[in-house]
Amino acid sequence: MAAVIRLGAVRGPPVAVEPSRIRIGTEPDILDLRDAGPPQPGRNVAGEVKQGVARALRDIRELGVCCSFGEWQKDVNDIAVPVRPGGGLPPMAINCGAPAYMVSRDFLLEKVRPRLIALASELETSLGTQA
Repeated sequence: MAAVIRLGAVRGPPVAVEPSRIRIGTEPDILDLRDAGPPQPGRNVAGEVKQGVARALRDIRELGVCCSFGEWQKDVNDIAVPVRPGGGLPPMAINCGAPAYMVSRDFLLEKVRPRLIALASELETSLGTQA
């Protein structure tokens, strides 16, 4: 099963929506999801993607990072921070992730998150795009 996701001019896979493909500050209903394959009984892929994007935007607003603790792959933990490079380039992301047995949710949120946020801020400042 596949779906097409349009966020501006960017398209990506339906289940593993990467933070770099999310336009920060947009409403979740901007998504245009079209089923591109045969339906799977009992599964609403478009609804799952919309919920995932809404959750990612909430995480960014509340935590400053987008989180995946076993949602993308059950044994992988990951966080990502948005970067707005400006100059006509699309939003991007810097992430840190690893197998769950190597990095815990607490480690990523308490130790890595502040460093990722600081790095993104430094990059945006050096590029002259930080608000």
